[in-house]
Amino acid sequence: MNRTVLITGANMGRGLTLVKQFLQGGYEVFAGVYQSAMDLDALAEECGSLLALIPLMESGRSDLHRLSWQSSALVRRTEWTFPTYAS
Repeated sequence: MNRTVLITGANMGRGLTLVKQFLQGGYEVFAGVYQSAMDLDALAEECGSLLALIPLMESGRSDLHRLSWQSSALVRRTEWTFPTYAS
């Protein structure tokens, strides 16, 4: 089973640190970024398919469709399912 994580704010600070730590741990990382960062871009080239950069924008009506499409693509790529809980 693949271990996958989604990190927002991944282009700097704690987010970038988390990206590096999860990659070192063998995780596939989806990194949400608001703006490009040279460190993260270089890491993406180095890691290949283990690191996918997902551009994020301030939320607005026009972005909802794009965000929905990205979420659907992420679910298909990872074969992720929503957990079910007994009531």
